[in-house]
Formats: sequence, structure tokens, C-alpha cells
Amino acid sequence: MRFVSAEATSVLQAGGFEHHWVADISYDGTRKIQDVPLYDVRLTDDDTSAIKGTGQATIIWTDDFGKSILPNEIGDLFSPFGTELTIYSVLTSGRLTERVQYGVFQVTDVPNMRDELTFFRGMSLSAGSVLELTLKDRLWTVQNDPFDVPSAPTQLASVYTELAKITGLQITRGIPDGPIGKSVPYDEDRLEAAMKLAELIGGVPYMTADGTLSARSRMFSEPVATLSTRDGQLISIGRGMSAQGVYNRVTFRSTSSSQDPIVATAEVRSGPLRATNPDGGRSPAHRRTTFLSNEMVGFLAQAQNYVQEELVKVAQLQAVKWPIEMTFDPSLEAGDVVTLVDEDGTEALVKFVSIGRRESGSATQEAVVVRG
Repeated sequence: MRFVSAEATSVLQAGGFEHHWVADISYDGTRKIQDVPLYDVRLTDDDTSAIKGTGQATIIWTDDFGKSILPNEIGDLFSPFGTELTIYSVLTSGRLTERVQYGVFQVTDVPNMRDELTFFRGMSLSAGSVLELTLKDRLWTVQNDPFDVPSAPTQLASVYTELAKITGLQITRGIPDGPIGKSVPYDEDRLEAAMKLAELIGGVPYMTADGTLSARSRMFSEPVATLSTRDGQLISIGRGMSAQGVYNRVTFRSTSSSQDPIVATAEVRSGPLRATNPDGGRSPAHRRTTFLSNEMVGFLAQAQNYVQEELVKVAQLQAVKWPIEMTFDPSLEAGDVVTLVDEDGTEALVKFVSIGRRESGSATQEAVVVRG
């Protein structure tokens, strides 16, 4: 959950506020321009994607001296070769104005840019520069930097230490650290290696609002907020149900450092989702097995913890994805757990799978949640 003050939280819950997007523009670690207004903003948090934060935004810039800011060379500001936007949601309500840091994004593409030209004494001047930007969070830089040669962890004591080493990013420890079970060569994809490392401590790697790399739990945590239709924050809840993605049995397969096979299994033994009946016969849900592997898991106890944690995650109605519409709230992130209260007062514990934010002034945001 992104940080907002207590006063801003009250305003977000009560409504009656305005908001707009701005960004600080940086290149090579140095801030070049501050508080640039953003237009046509589309920002998405998606926990199902390797790169969680993506988006688009438009910058309209008028220079006091009629100078164009369109990039022409690789080292120019706004070029997709190192330009970063630190994006803020600015909330305004009465005397309150709060600048909520939303995230740090790389400019990965400038699909359209143009100057509105005017002429003065035979010279062409820019009356305004318009740049449409495609944005991705810093995990994009990790994904685009594969390993040159096969390599392996240099130490096995700390997942976070290894994440910092292979990504080059500053680390914020979101969940407890843990050891790496086995030193094995990484695959070519550096981001995939980071994801496998985070799995060892039951986490998912993601970029925090301040641009540091962290890991959040794959499990349901304590709710960070309550959203209710009665107080107006929750506008609508869609409904649906599917068997896809729901399992009652998890099997892990790998090998130890001495190349001995490691096999661990966990299954649901009671209730309507049980894998088998007590007499060994077929249950109503039948046996639904998902297979896991992670070559960094090096011993049986680690594998057994792995399958038990995964079983808790998959042996529930995770496939019940509810589309919801709610009032705008920049503090919420994909992966956050909240309590939903519908118009009948029925409560449900849910986790955000994705959240979509729209252009400045939009009073709502759309999201997809799964039940806990």
C-alpha cells in the first residue's frame, strides 16, 4: 500500500476531492524538470505480469523561449534510453493538497511526438511540444538485461542480498528474508531468476512507489482497508465463478545438490474440495493437481513448506475474479488485501489482482480482485 497521510486517507474515504497527475523527469539519476503535468494518463498495476507497473501518458510542454523539447538523439531528455518519470497523484480538498508518490517509470517508447510551430521574423519556434510516452516500471530494465554467461548465486544465506546483486536495484525488505536452498546456474532471463528467488521466501518481486525492489507475500495478509458500498467507496461488484486455477493437490519436483530427487506433495483432505474421499474413492471435486518446480530448492523440508504455502493459495476460489469499480484511491496497489462489504452487508476478504487508473480528474478506478 502506498503511503498517504491520515488526513488524505479520510479525504479519500469521504470523497469530494480533486486529483491530477504530475511527474518529475530524471535522466542519469539527476532530476531535470519538476512537477510536469501529465495528460491522457493510463496506469495499470497488474500482479499477474512479470512487470507489474505499466502505463501511458502525454506531456504538453511550452518553452518560454520557443525551444522544442522533442528528443532527437539517444542522450536527449525524454528519449527511451534512460529517461525516468517519478509520477505523483496530487490530491486536493479544501486546504489539503497532498502529493502521493505513485511510482518510478522508465520511458520505453515515444510512439508519437510533435511540435506546434509558429513563425517569428523568419524563424520557426515551437508553440508547444506534445509527447506521448509508453511507461514501464524498473523491472523492465531487469528483464532487458539477460545474463551474459551461465552464473549462479555467490552466496546462499540471503534471498534479498542475491536479488540486489542480480538486479542492481536498491532493496526494501517487504517480507522476512530467507536462505537460498541450492546454488544452481541461472537461466538467461534475469527477471525470471529474481522471481524464482522471491518464491523461496513466499514472495513476488515488485517495485515500490519510491523505485526500490521489494517482495510481497503470495499469501493473503491482513487487510489494509475496508471498502463498502454503503460509504460510497465501492461502486459496483461483479460476480463470477470458474474452476480454472483452483487445485486441491500440489506436487513439487526437483533435485538436491547431490542430484537426489526431491518430491513433496500436499493435498486438501477434508471439505468439499478434498482430493479424495476418506475411503480413497473419487471426491466430488476430483483430484486436481498442479505441479511446481524451482531448481533453487535444495532440500525436502524447504520443498514441503513450498507446497504447503502453495496449497493454501490455490485450494480456494482464486479463480473467482470479481471486477469492481470504486472511487479513485492511489494508495492501493496490486497485491493489497482489503475487506469488501456489499450492499447487503456481506463481507469478503479479497486481494487486488489488477488496478487501472485513468486520466486526470477521473473520480473512479477499475480493478479485479480474487477472494481469500
